[in-house]
Amino acid sequence: MSDRPICPSCGSGNPPTLSVCWKCGVTLPSTPTRQHPTPSITSLTTPATLSVSSSTFQSQPTSTPVQYPPIYTDDTSDTLHEMAETRRKLDTSHTRKGLVLLTISYTSIAIIIAASTIDLLWGLLASIADLIGIVGGLLVVVGRDSFGRAHSRNTSLCVVFFMISIVTITAGKILFGATLVLSQIPNGTITYGNTTSSTVNPYIILYITSMIATALTGLAVVFLTYALHRKTGRIILSVSYITLLALTVMMTALILQGFAIRSSIIVDLAYLQEMRYQYEILQLVTIIPTLAFAFSFYLALRRINNGEIPESTAQKTLPAY
Repeated sequence: MSDRPICPSCGSGNPPTLSVCWKCGVTLPSTPTRQHPTPSITSLTTPATLSVSSSTFQSQPTSTPVQYPPIYTDDTSDTLHEMAETRRKLDTSHTRKGLVLLTISYTSIAIIIAASTIDLLWGLLASIADLIGIVGGLLVVVGRDSFGRAHSRNTSLCVVFFMISIVTITAGKILFGATLVLSQIPNGTITYGNTTSSTVNPYIILYITSMIATALTGLAVVFLTYALHRKTGRIILSVSYITLLALTVMMTALILQGFAIRSSIIVDLAYLQEMRYQYEILQLVTIIPTLAFAFSFYLALRRINNGEIPESTAQKTLPAY
């Protein structure tokens, strides 16, 4: 604006090339004339602040923001690893304690079976050993999650078989008691002699249901630790169960045969004594599968102590996101 003379009369600005005001004609004060480059059309129509060509912006297009998936930091990964490792250690601890109790329980049962042939009072301790085994089995069930799907499925089947065995033995005892009471109704006492059905039938119900319950319990024991074993341990479990089942059937048959003989008119005491001797032999033989079960529990416990199972979380990779 300082290069354009101002008219002293009307105050209008004039181009520097004029000597008189273009509006009122008054002579303009003389000012040094400066040479200015001829302004281009673009400079006259475009403000100075926007003199940069638009092609400059077109040659550098603005990039579109890229949506990235959430990135899990090392802290998140460490937290997940710590949670998984804590759970694995807890499950391993429960399973280890359960296997220890099961090993002690079945070893004690084998000792009690051997001792009960000498003194029947030792047989009372079997219930304590059974209780220890039940607690051990529950601990194995509680710690099943970290040992794989197969073990979790097998422990669930174990619980099902064990519950069915309890229902079976309970129903058998109820039927035994009801049948025994009904057999006493005619004259108030249990009849012997020719009326054998009132005496034998209740015991048939009791011992058959006990045999079925024993078979189901043994099956539950097999499923409890089957997935924790290698091939050798699984063979030991299977053979032990088959042997124990066969011995249970033979012992039950001897008991029922003995009741049938005692309820007959003529009782052969020598034959009964021989049957009792056979029963005691079979009872002693059950020590073998019982100790085999205890040894299988020890094998599973040794695999855990050696770190073979369960798989460490350090060997597992987090899922890809």
